[in-house]
Amino acid sequence: MEKARQQGFTLLELMITVVVVGILSSIAVVTYSSYLQSSRQSALDQNVQQLVLAEDSYFYENGAFLEGTYSKSDTAFGEALGWTPDNEDGTFIYKVTACAGGTLATCFTITAKDVDEKVTATFTRDRSLGL
Repeated sequence: MEKARQQGFTLLELMITVVVVGILSSIAVVTYSSYLQSSRQSALDQNVQQLVLAEDSYFYENGAFLEGTYSKSDTAFGEALGWTPDNEDGTFIYKVTACAGGTLATCFTITAKDVDEKVTATFTRDRSLGL
């Protein structure tokens, strides 16, 4: 009599396969999360640069920079500047204030951040220094 040949996989082979798939999945999730954060940071930086250009235009027309906050629920500041952020999903907050020790006639600081504060950007323009 011939011995019947076993068909299928052993428990050990299945466990090793599950571990390998788990490791590959965790690497993929970390890489994707990093990609998303990098993408959001780039979008935020681009929007801050566009806001700087809008503030400069406002300065040349009015002789001072405009102070305010832009968020998904409060867009009046952006409307006053004629600026809206590109690629915006509504989770960023942009705040323009006078520089420390300065006035809006000469300088401003933009602070932009994600509501989760995972991505942030800061920019300062000081006309008294010629910047």
